[in-house]
Amino acid sequence: MKSYKFRILLLSAFVFANVFGKDRTHVIHTNPRGDKHAHYSIVAPEGQAELIWSDEFNGVSLDLYHPDTNRTGRWRAFDFWMDPKVAGYVDFISDRSFNINPISPSVAEYNPISVSDGTLKIKGQRALLSERPDLRTIVNNLSIAQGKQPDQVMWLGSWISACNKQNGADAFTYGYVESRIKFANSSGQAASFWLYSSQEGNNPAKRASEIDIVELMGLPKVWYTNIHMGGEGSDKSLNHTHNLPFSDDFHVYALDWQPTYLRVYYDNILQYEVTGNDAAWFNAPMRVIFSYAFDSGWFTGERLTNANSPSPQYMEVDYVRLYNRKPFSTGINLIDNTNQHSLYPNPFNKAFKLSLSPYIGINNASLIIYDMLGKKVKIIALTKYDTTVDRGGLQKGIYFYTIVNNNENIGNGKLILQ
Repeated sequence: MKSYKFRILLLSAFVFANVFGKDRTHVIHTNPRGDKHAHYSIVAPEGQAELIWSDEFNGVSLDLYHPDTNRTGRWRAFDFWMDPKVAGYVDFISDRSFNINPISPSVAEYNPISVSDGTLKIKGQRALLSERPDLRTIVNNLSIAQGKQPDQVMWLGSWISACNKQNGADAFTYGYVESRIKFANSSGQAASFWLYSSQEGNNPAKRASEIDIVELMGLPKVWYTNIHMGGEGSDKSLNHTHNLPFSDDFHVYALDWQPTYLRVYYDNILQYEVTGNDAAWFNAPMRVIFSYAFDSGWFTGERLTNANSPSPQYMEVDYVRLYNRKPFSTGINLIDNTNQHSLYPNPFNKAFKLSLSPYIGINNASLIIYDMLGKKVKIIALTKYDTTVDRGGLQKGIYFYTIVNNNENIGNGKLILQ
């Protein structure tokens, strides 16, 4: 037993020393207007992680922008180019879902936005228009104004964008953004934590750039990452399916957006990566959005809400944070704290892919895997930047790994073999 504890302690000390022992780099952070809510241009992955902007939702209400009474609000209902006083609108993706404006007095009774017990809550509820004549009139009039048919709305939801007094968009280019969220256990949800272009009119080539970090598309046990290169001369999309829980508890969803890659994390485990020209395409400011709608137009069958769907139901957000680069985490799911490698999927079953940063020169590089006792169980020579590693003789369980290049540790973490 003493030998077991000693090996764990020794390995922990080894990992800690290599993670914290060196300040390799220097960061440049520009805030051109000196405004807390300015457009941030963040150079990464160099240097220590710096918290740029956050909302911990620890108050009693959301700091919402209002054109008359609160022009410095941190959040804004809908998008900055939309009428901030309109009572709401039929969601773009669903004629069955209507987004309520939380600052509109005409629909205040149905306000879906609240803050309590340290979390932001966005409520989804049945519209029940036949039982609410005043609401029915408002919704139908606005539906017709949008070119929609009346009496189609079945659900009420909302969305909010990070904003400021200048232009309604707390925009940034590059960085690491994460949010801890719990979704409802229900079908029919079209909910998302996402980034969208803040330059619709000023940059036609990137006017519809969109990164859906986590997007629910009807199914109660599956979520998606959807990336859209929308703009003049471009209409490409990338999609990734995640069979990971989202309603059992809060989970952390994150995007590491850098000039050469997009990396999506779930509970600090890398799940999906985009590199090359597709990643480089995203080089213009974007802003954070939370949205909660229901029954997208293309949903069918089990993706749709049904008679048993709860009402109300909630998208609950513990926090949202923007860093210049991925911060170190002390949790069990630590995968990458140096930004010199990526490893996914993790947990894995048959194999995982290890990618080294193209900025390092490979020189006598190797991946070393240890078991829980600190014993080396696998050593793989790394001769190229992308290597697929089979499980080989490894059994299910938790492992540690280190990556050595030119006699220097350039990365470490934990592997979970399912």
